[in-house]
Order: sequence, then C-alpha cells, then structure tokens
Amino acid sequence: MDLSSAHRLRFCRILSIFMLLTIALAVQGLVLPVAFAQDGQAGSNTVDARRAAAVAQARAGQLDHAFTQLAELHARYPADLTITFDFAVVASWMGKDQDAVDALADIDLAALPAYVRQPYAKSLRNLKLWSRALTVYTLLEQDAAYQPGAAFGTILTLADAGQTELAADKLANLERADFSEDELLQYYFSCGYVRERGRDFVSALDCYNLGLRIDPEHQELKRRRVIVASALGATKFASGEVAQAPGLVTAEERAQIELDADAMLIRWAGLSSGLERRQEMRDLLQRRQQRDPLLTDTQRRVLLYDEIVAHVAIAQMEQALAKARLLRAQGVSREDLPAYVLESLGFAYMYLEDPDAAIALFRLALEKIPVQGAAKQRFRTSVGLFYALSDGERFAEVTELVTELKAAEQAWERPTPRIWLENDRYTDSLHLAVLAKAYREQYDAALHELDELLALAPANNDLRLTRAAITRWRGWYRQSEHELGRVDSSDPLLARWVQMAHLKLATQHFSAAQEALEKARLIDPLDKAVVDAAQRWQHHNQPAWEISTTSARSDGGQLGNESYQLDATVFSAPLRENYRLFARDRVRYAEFSEGVGRDHRLGGGLEYRDGAWTATAGIHTGLEQNDDAGTDVSLSWRPDDYWQHSAELQLNSIETPLRGTRQGVKGDLLTLRTAYRWHESRQADLQVAALDLSDGNQRQSLNLSYRQRVLNWPRHKIAVLTGFYTSRNDSDNVAYFSPRNDRDLGADLEHEWRPWRRYDRAFVQRFTVGLGSYQQDGFGSDGRWQATLEHEWQLGDGLSLSYGGSVGRRPYDGVQEKQRSVFLTVRGLL
Repeated sequence: MDLSSAHRLRFCRILSIFMLLTIALAVQGLVLPVAFAQDGQAGSNTVDARRAAAVAQARAGQLDHAFTQLAELHARYPADLTITFDFAVVASWMGKDQDAVDALADIDLAALPAYVRQPYAKSLRNLKLWSRALTVYTLLEQDAAYQPGAAFGTILTLADAGQTELAADKLANLERADFSEDELLQYYFSCGYVRERGRDFVSALDCYNLGLRIDPEHQELKRRRVIVASALGATKFASGEVAQAPGLVTAEERAQIELDADAMLIRWAGLSSGLERRQEMRDLLQRRQQRDPLLTDTQRRVLLYDEIVAHVAIAQMEQALAKARLLRAQGVSREDLPAYVLESLGFAYMYLEDPDAAIALFRLALEKIPVQGAAKQRFRTSVGLFYALSDGERFAEVTELVTELKAAEQAWERPTPRIWLENDRYTDSLHLAVLAKAYREQYDAALHELDELLALAPANNDLRLTRAAITRWRGWYRQSEHELGRVDSSDPLLARWVQMAHLKLATQHFSAAQEALEKARLIDPLDKAVVDAAQRWQHHNQPAWEISTTSARSDGGQLGNESYQLDATVFSAPLRENYRLFARDRVRYAEFSEGVGRDHRLGGGLEYRDGAWTATAGIHTGLEQNDDAGTDVSLSWRPDDYWQHSAELQLNSIETPLRGTRQGVKGDLLTLRTAYRWHESRQADLQVAALDLSDGNQRQSLNLSYRQRVLNWPRHKIAVLTGFYTSRNDSDNVAYFSPRNDRDLGADLEHEWRPWRRYDRAFVQRFTVGLGSYQQDGFGSDGRWQATLEHEWQLGDGLSLSYGGSVGRRPYDGVQEKQRSVFLTVRGLL
C-alpha cells in the first residue's frame, strides 16, 4: 500500500469515526428531549393521580387524609387552579371554612366552576360574610343545573343576615309544583329556618314537622326541630329527643337545651308557689353548681339571669341581689338586663321592703317590654309596679297607673276571628282600682266598686278575699269571716289561710289563728304574706311592756301646781293561749298649796282573752300615803261588729282625787261604758261612772262623745270630736275639787298628718285644738280651750314611741287656770 493509499485509508477511518460521532450526537440530541418529555409527562401524571386519588377519598368520606394530600399539593402547586378548587371544596366539606375562603380569596368569582361555588358560598355563609355569599349564590342561581338549591342558599343567607322578610318573600315566590322529594325537604328546612330566625318558633316548628313527614329520619330537620321546641318551652320533648340520639346536636346545643329546660322551670316558678316548686328551684340551683356545661359567654350571662330568677322564686333575695352585683362587676348595667330579670329583682326588693328600688326596676322593665304583642308580660310587671307604688305611698302615681291599665285592657279578647274570650286582665285592672282606693283608706268607695264586681262574678275568689280584707281593716270582723267562708274551700288558696290567721288573731281565737297559720305554712312558708303573719304571731307570743308618763304644771291649785304620773306594765307571754300575767307599777305625785300628794301602787294580776270577751283581775298595794290594798276587775264584751260594752270595778281606786288621798280619803269606782262603732271613721261612746269616797262624798258622772272623720286623705285626716260631760257630787265641802253639779259641752278638731310610712315603720303627727263651755253650779259658765301636739313613731315591728305636749285654760270654781303638760308613752316587746 503506497503512502497515498495509506493516507486515504486513514482519512476514511477518521471520516467514519466522525460520521459515527455525528450520528451519535444527533441521536443523543433527539433521545434526550424525548426522555425529558417522557419524564415530565410521568411527573404530571403523578400529581394528577394524587389529586384524583385525594378527591376520590374525599367522596368516599375519608376527608382527613384527602384534606392532608390536597393541602400538600396546594402548597406545592399554588398556581394549579384545579388543585386549588379541589382543596377549597374538601376544606368546605370538612368545615374548615376559613381555609376554603382563604384559598379562593384572590380568584375572580366568575372564574369559579359551579361545583366550587356551592361549597364556597356555604363557607362564606358560615363565616358570616353575607354579602359575598349572596353574590356567589346569585351566580349559582344563573346556572339551571343548580336550581333551586342555589335559591335555598340565598334564602338561608338572607335569614342569617337578619333580612328575614326578604328571605320569606323569596321563599314564597318559589314554585314547588315540580320539586323533587329532596327539594321539598330543602324547602321545608328553609321555611323553618327563616321562621326560626324571625323568632316565629311556632311556624318554624310547623315547617320542620312537614319536612319530617316526608323523611322522618332527616337529621338536620330533627336537629332544628329539637332546638326550636326547646326555645318554645317544650324542653321535656327536646331533652327526650337528645337522650335518644345523643349525636343529634352539638355539645354547645346540648348545653343550650339544658339551659332552656332550666329556664322554663324557673320562669314557671314565678307563676306558682309552694314547697314543691321551691324545692325544684333548689335542686335546679344545685345542679347548676355541680355541672360545668360548655357555654358561651352569652350563655353564661343568661345562666346568671335565670339563677337570679330562681333565687327570687325561693325567697333567697340576698343571693339574687348578690348575683346582680356580680353581673354589674362584669360590666352588665341594669339597662342591659332583660325585662324578666328586672321584674324578678323588683320583687326581691319588694320582699326586702325597699319599694323605691323596686319601683325603679319595674319601670325599667316596662320600658323593655314591647307595647304590642306582650300584653300579659306588661300587665304582670305593671301589677308589681302597682304594689311597689302602693307600699311607697306614691298614691298619685298609683291612680295614674291604674287608669292606664284600665284603658289598655278590653273586657273581651279575640284570639281568632270566631272566638271571643273574657279578658282576665280587664277584671284584674278593675280589681287593682278597688285596691288602690282601699290602700288610700277610701273604704266606702272601694267596697261599693267591689260589690259591683262581685255582682257580676260572685264566685271570684280574689274579689271575695279582697272584700274580706277590707272589712277586716274596718273592724268588721264578722263580715270578714263571712266573706272568707264564701271563698271556695276546695281551692287551697294561700291568701285565704293568711287572712284567716290575721282575723282569728284580731278576734282573740288564738288556737284557730295558729291552725290557719300552719295551713298557710304548709302551702308556702316563704311567701311574704306568710312570713309577715308568722311574725305577727311570734310577737303575740312574746312578753310585752308599756310605760306611760305625764308631767304637768298649773298656775292654779286645784290639780296641783306641779304634778307627775307614771304607769308601767309588763305582760308575760300567753299562758295556755288565753291567759297573760301582768305586773303594774303606778305613781302619782302633785304639789298643792297645803302640801305634797303621793300615791304609789304596786300590783299584778291575770288577763283572760277569748273571742269577744276580755277580762282582767288584779290586786295592788299602796306604798305611799295610801298604803291599803286594792282590787281592779274589768270585763269587755264585743257582741258584733258595731257594739262594744265594758265594765270596770276598782276597790281602793287610783282614780281617787290625789288632793284627798294625802288626807286619807279612799274611794271605790264603778265604770260602765258602751260604744257603737259604725266603722273606722265614726264612733259614739257613752260612759257612766260612780265613785264612792270614804269621806262620805259620792260622785256620779256621765260622758257622751261622738267622733266623725270629715277629711280622709292618704296623708292627711281631719276628725271632729264632740262631747258632753256632766257630774254631780254629794258634797262640795271637801279638800279636793268637787262641784255640786257641772256640765261641759265642747268640740275638738283633730288633724292627723302621716308624712312617712314604710311597712312597720311610720311617723304620725296629731294636732288637736278644742273649744268648749264649762258650767259649774254657783259659779256660772265660762269658756275653755286646749291645744295638743303629739308625735307617734312606729320604730319597728316591736317598738313604738309617742310623745307630745298640751296647753290650755279652763275654769275651776269660777277661776281660770292655765295648764301645761308633756307626755311620753313607750311600748315594746321583750
């Protein structure tokens, strides 16, 4: 092979290698892109497969794993809208509404597929993003495939947003003729939901029940029905449904149902009383202390509201006020409290005898109660206000309130076009008008109106009990007992037994009073009226004392220039019901021109009280100028509501003129008295007396008086007292004043002013001015006058105090004497 041949051969080899390399490179250039393409396709297929698998799992109910996978893919491929959409849908299905909303926040709503819009709209609704939810549902409604479901979504969102009227209108415009069974179920659910949000719970319950007729096992319908039934007060039904299907409601809803059940028990507690009801309230409060339900702040606040009402229902008033103070410490003012809580607190203050605080609460409650649609609640609260104003003696406001109540009520109610019912509130308003007059002591007018009502409703126990109370207040005890006898005894009325206890105590039938009180206690020992009656009975069974003293000065000598009297008595507690022992200390002192007169008696005795009869028998001994023993015997009889007769015999009487006592004169006194009392405003008295003195003188006297109240206002009363007195003495030649014959004719004008009274505490001022003509045989006639000012304090249920002064002039043996005196009386219980 020559050189050229060798070179050619080498060149060919090199060329071959180059060509092979070129081909290889070319092949490599084609293969790598394909390989990369295949690898990319394989990766894409893997992501889609994972997404599809997650979606399949979600549809199969495996939401947790599906959500985890889609969340990971969404985080890795945020620009992949398909993944974003699937992630948002599954998040919505799981109730992770915020995740769903966040994922779709930056996406144009128009770009959302319909299958995404539906769950997205629901998440928006759950998050209370009403405006955006309504926009999404509106877009869905434009897609025929999602009608009428989208319309139901719009209706529910409007209801949630508080636009219940608009929701109801849209619901009413839906055509149900072609609805499938599922769509009918949605319709009835939406119907109930809209009514429920509008607080028309009765209509809501009807809608839910119609849906359950189609599918009795529809869980959401059953759930809403339970919640609405609980809100309506059918808490026993609601609790039973939850007990049968514990998973029907959430833990929060279960807690609310339990609260509703307690609240219903509490609200009904205010409408009745008695041991059983009060025990229910105690058990309820104890349950609440033992369990700690999952409650929201609002529910906890409502819990305190209902506990306040429960405490009031069982007369735990201080605990109720403590809960109210706790609410105030949490920033809840009185103005924030619902009306029923304000009303209960008002009754609490009434029980604690603070009518001014009660008035403010009742008025605030009335401001919160609608004028339309809440007539019963407004009337009940107004009744509380009536009694608070009456106890506070704000009589002008009482009259205004009663006038408003009568004007607001009609005699008949018409719950349906075909039914007319008698309106009990109208009768009650007329009853309150009667009580308003009675509390102002306008008894004649009150009884006149009451008798007119009883003529129309003779079997009305409340009216009959009121008549019994008014006649008792007037002192007509037999009439009161007659009225109580006409009350239906088959009805265990607490008020009947309370009134009977007061009546029997007033008429001195003590065992019957105790029996009536015990019957009242069996019904409800914590009722305020029962508590007050029991307190009065307790006071009756306590020892009592009384001290009365008078100090006087005269510029003449007939009665003593300086004089002083003291009468102190202590009574034991009742013995064998009808008896009381007593001890008595009486002192008289006077300075005369010829010397000082002293008479000090110390003694005791026994008192007997039974029905119309009262008798006392006592003995005493003298410790000063009259040191002899003496005896006092008295007897009083009240045969009916008008007449009262009494007699008293005093042997060695303390009524013997003190000027004669210092000279050893003693006397025996017999007094007979009869009185006719028409009522509290009119009375006539006749008294005759005979005093047999040891110096041979005998004195007979007659005293006739008549009292008539001429002005009877709540705080001011004016009475006129007219009287005639005459006496005769066998001798006028004695050491003491002893006219042969004398006569006195005069009249007094008494003004009584009561500026303040709170239950068993009161202040009364009496001012009396009297004018008269006194005639004495041998000395002619002359005028007399006297003015007296007295203050009377009732300091509590067991202590009273009265004091005052008097000034006047009158003739003795033709000579005018000016007299001045001060007096003090204190009564109390031991």
